Amino acid sequence: MPEAKTGDQLNTLQAGRAAAAMAVVLFHLSVSIFGLPKYFPEELFAPFRIGHTGVDFFFVLSGFLMTWLYGDRLGDTRTAGRFLWKRALRVYPPYLVAVVPLIPVYFLMPGLGDARATDPGYIAASLLLLPTQGLPLLNVAWTLQFEMFFYLVFAGLIAFPRLFKPLIILWAAAAVSRLFLPDPPFPLSFVTSPWILLFLYGAVAARIARRGVSWPMLWIAGGALMFASAAFADEFTALPEGLTRNGTGLGAALLVIGMVTAERAGRIRVPRWLVYAGDFSYALYLVHTTVLSLGVKVIFALGLQGLPRLAIAVTLVAACVAVAILLHEIVEKRLMRLRPRRSGANLGAVAAEGEGKRNPSG
Repeated sequence: MPEAKTGDQLNTLQAGRAAAAMAVVLFHLSVSIFGLPKYFPEELFAPFRIGHTGVDFFFVLSGFLMTWLYGDRLGDTRTAGRFLWKRALRVYPPYLVAVVPLIPVYFLMPGLGDARATDPGYIAASLLLLPTQGLPLLNVAWTLQFEMFFYLVFAGLIAFPRLFKPLIILWAAAAVSRLFLPDPPFPLSFVTSPWILLFLYGAVAARIARRGVSWPMLWIAGGALMFASAAFADEFTALPEGLTRNGTGLGAALLVIGMVTAERAGRIRVPRWLVYAGDFSYALYLVHTTVLSLGVKVIFALGLQGLPRLAIAVTLVAACVAVAILLHEIVEKRLMRLRPRRSGANLGAVAAEGEGKRNPSG
């Protein structure tokens, strides 16, 4: 099979990102809005509970794209610095636009947020995406805390590969041990979290995909089946979360390998609207919990809670998408023009679930 070019536009991954982001939105819609007794008597649709596994796909995708775009540039210290700058420019400005307006709200109405929401140290750590014990100010940003940490590790690998390769092996071993041992105290619980393994699955997948595989549609089918099975098992069975999370991670890795190979072979073409949905998926991640929370309050204030549940659900999702598109067009697109083409739109920040079932420390 021909070796892939790192500059290829990977529209299938944009489509995957869009689907995963919407799964996360539907998860929060069903569990955090319709699932709260103060709003509605029951959740919207039980299968939407598995939407929280969209974060598994995002972490795998992040590890894949970093390795796909930069894996052949190890040993270049200047590239490491440029990599971190591009990541910061991609992640922080839209994030700050989404989180800063929450700060005065929590000061004016302390009961709405975490008890620490008015603590200056906690606010600073949240804004900088430093590890926090528990969820950050914008709850969904716990995934971005892991992203920034992994970016630092990957930058170290780019700059000093001989030093960081054995360290990453030890790091992975520590993450595996967490599947069987009690949680250590914070911040060790953060830096050894089993979420790390999903990034590493993505990195290995990138190495395989660059060489290409035969029968990519079988990889897609097998990966999708493994991901879906593990996702349903995670939510609807008593299997250990460590087992199901690794199942979704491995399934996502197989799925991504097949998608990239099939796209490069001309077997898959992605509609432009779906590529665009992938483009604003990070913005959708950032704003969706805030928009859902505000939106349902507006619906009740207007006395519209008696409308059909489906109509309310569609309205709330449409509001999330509309606000996300505004953030993408006004902030993200302008920032993208400042970045060299090398960074690629496909290496976006992850979206994730935030207030979901899983413990962010692992």
